[in-house]
Amino acid sequence: MFDHDIIIIGSGVSGLSCAKILNDNNKKFVLYESQPEVGGRMSTDFVGEHKLDRGFQVFIKGYPLYDDVSDVDQLSLHSFLPGALIRLNNRFYKVVDPFRNIIEGFKSVFTPIGSLLDKLKILKLRISLLLKPSGNLTNNISTYNYLKNNGFSEEMINNFFVPFFGSVLLDKDLSTVKSTFETVYKAMSSDNICLPENGIVDFPKSIYNQLPKDQFCFSTEVTAIDNHVVTFADGTSTSSKSIVIATDATTASNLTQSFKAPLYCGTTCLYFVTSRQLIKEPMIITNAGEGFINTICCLTNVNHSYSSQNLISVNVNKIIPDITHDEIVDSIKLELQSWFPEVDFDFIKLYEIPNALPKHTPSEFNRMRNIPQGENGVYFCGDYLYGASVNDAIKSGLETAEIILSLD
Repeated sequence: MFDHDIIIIGSGVSGLSCAKILNDNNKKFVLYESQPEVGGRMSTDFVGEHKLDRGFQVFIKGYPLYDDVSDVDQLSLHSFLPGALIRLNNRFYKVVDPFRNIIEGFKSVFTPIGSLLDKLKILKLRISLLLKPSGNLTNNISTYNYLKNNGFSEEMINNFFVPFFGSVLLDKDLSTVKSTFETVYKAMSSDNICLPENGIVDFPKSIYNQLPKDQFCFSTEVTAIDNHVVTFADGTSTSSKSIVIATDATTASNLTQSFKAPLYCGTTCLYFVTSRQLIKEPMIITNAGEGFINTICCLTNVNHSYSSQNLISVNVNKIIPDITHDEIVDSIKLELQSWFPEVDFDFIKLYEIPNALPKHTPSEFNRMRNIPQGENGVYFCGDYLYGASVNDAIKSGLETAEIILSLD
């Protein structure tokens, strides 16, 4: 006899998605979360008057599985201009999706970001992905090899795909499996990239708000799982017929010793208030040149509710080793001032996120897909099982819930 039928550990998007489907099917669960609120990696802090997402995060509205767990139309979303401002050779070039902004898209043809043939190949790739069924995405090669196989030049890969998608995937080598790239690129091509009104946490909260609150236990850390028994940091324990581990892969591995966790891609994110707008457009700035900075997001150009001042996030696609936080801040400020010499930058906060996204090379992806499910009632749930995207996190939650429902 068990204390519970279903325990879920972790209230990130995967855990909440699993809980939503179980609840829709009248299956009672208890969810334990080590933090004081839901969100996992999709969390937002309030620092003074500023809303700071934990790391550079955007809401890619085109992901197909949102509607399975939330009503996205009820979220208050603020859209970026579809494209990016790319810094190359100390100049900025605007690259815009011509399907959604014909005039700016036509101007992009004349930028030195790749050849005309490269730009035609982007249009071809975009159309082919939009026509390709989402369930027909295979994973046998890296994104880099996939782009080379599609005929893109090294110049185009280095000056467009690495700065932009390398920042989205936190993978400057583009070693991520091509299915993840296809999922992200297709979603970005089909709808807007946005910032929610109250930060990225609005999305996981939109799932949580549909669930019974008395089935959540916050600030409750799980330290061990063995033979249907869950042990907590305070030494107490409980038991369950089924246990869903919806944490990051490293935590899941440590709790069960069932598999070796994948490597993760880390990121460093710094927030600054600027004395004036860096640019006027609601666009992401990416760096195709040298330096620490990979992307800059002028947050209040997109969503004024993030701050009453000019708030930006500056993002480095790695954890910077062997220097202090103060040294990181000083180095980033010097780099920013070399880009924008007439602007003053006041530092707000720095985040180091070592486990931002799983590093899904083709071999690691295949290994994660073979993690055993259901042994001693334990089920693993998270983006590391499917791909490094929010859509894949939802997919994992949905499929785990369906497996548990099928047991009855």
